[in-house]
Amino acid sequence: MIKKIIKYFLYFLILIFIGILYLSYFGVETKRFNQLIKNEVSKVNKKISIELKDVKILLNLSNFSIALKTYEPNLVFDNKKIKLKNIKTNFSLGSFLKKEFAIKNVSISTKENNLKDIVSLARVYQNSPQLFIFNKMIKNGTLVTDINFNFNDKGKINKDYSIKGSVKDTKFRLLNKQIIKNINLSFDVKDNQYLINDTKFEFNQIKLLSKKIEITNFNKYFLIKGDLKNPESLFNPEVLSVYFRNNFENLGFSNLNFSSDSNFSFRLNKKFKLSDINIKSKINLKKLDYKLNSLKLKSYIPNYDGIFKLNDHKIVLVFNKDQLSFTGKGKFFIDKISDEIDYDILLKDGDYIFKTKIALNNNPLLIKFLNYSKEKNKSSSLELEGLFKKNKSLIFNKILFEEVANKILLEGVSLNENFKINY
Repeated sequence: MIKKIIKYFLYFLILIFIGILYLSYFGVETKRFNQLIKNEVSKVNKKISIELKDVKILLNLSNFSIALKTYEPNLVFDNKKIKLKNIKTNFSLGSFLKKEFAIKNVSISTKENNLKDIVSLARVYQNSPQLFIFNKMIKNGTLVTDINFNFNDKGKINKDYSIKGSVKDTKFRLLNKQIIKNINLSFDVKDNQYLINDTKFEFNQIKLLSKKIEITNFNKYFLIKGDLKNPESLFNPEVLSVYFRNNFENLGFSNLNFSSDSNFSFRLNKKFKLSDINIKSKINLKKLDYKLNSLKLKSYIPNYDGIFKLNDHKIVLVFNKDQLSFTGKGKFFIDKISDEIDYDILLKDGDYIFKTKIALNNNPLLIKFLNYSKEKNKSSSLELEGLFKKNKSLIFNKILFEEVANKILLEGVSLNENFKINY
């Protein structure tokens, strides 16, 4: 009799062992845990509920916990629904028996959802002014994401969370009413650190690309730095009228074709105001036409037809500490005759400080008051150094013209806004 009892007991232990192995490796599906999971979710936030199908149970003996998996659940809040691929969570049996918060971690993979709904869900958990403004800025777009949260004993999310995903076909309206559209990107979010990769978007008909943008949260402000490129394109001059008080066409520019490669950094405070802006750009200006009807230029350059054409200019632009500088070199055409120019210009406190050298090898030149003329295809150069002030007065520290045996040098020349000599 005792032998039979021992035998049945051993069978029972073997069945338990096999059951434990089965639960550890294969698990079972059931709906018995559905209400339990719903209750735990409501403990995190009472405004959020969850729709569940069958839940798969996997036993983890190493930490006395149960891994729960469910497929195609939905998060429901404020008559909105977030569609999910799956939810995986580690459920502590010890905490559950002690009537403590039992969910230790949650992994969530979503389907494609409306981006505004995702932001609305975040606002249910933490309704900050920034999320409110962000939600107002979003016009459309979708998001797919993978989320990993760890919880403390009180049900609060720990700081070691991770959120990864992608945004597609999104449209934003900025606070100044400008539109950014066709936004596509991937992101990786950790505590106070946000990484945005492989961004593509369109702003004012300009297509822009970025490999990497880093955003760091310093509580009082965000530090944002990254890179930005625009492929070579022909731009409508009206696009750039945004940055000028007058229409860009009225400034005389047309046929603008360029590409750029930039690095930038700036601070963005909680009220979305920018500061400490730093930009460095390498610009490849393929073409730009500048129309300027000037009888004075015609008197100095006999073949001047009213248009300067710039081709193949390599420009380096730097902006920081409220000053802008750009250095460049390339060709310019007057009536299909080309010469070369290089320049260094600094804009500071509304004044332009300039230094330029022009190779006038192919174009003719005429200076009547000096009874001087230079013919076509005769090597010469013109150097200009000076200051164009915000009151429209012009000071030449140096004007140097050289052509073989001829040399003209002027220093300390001041002109008023009507280009008449002050001294």
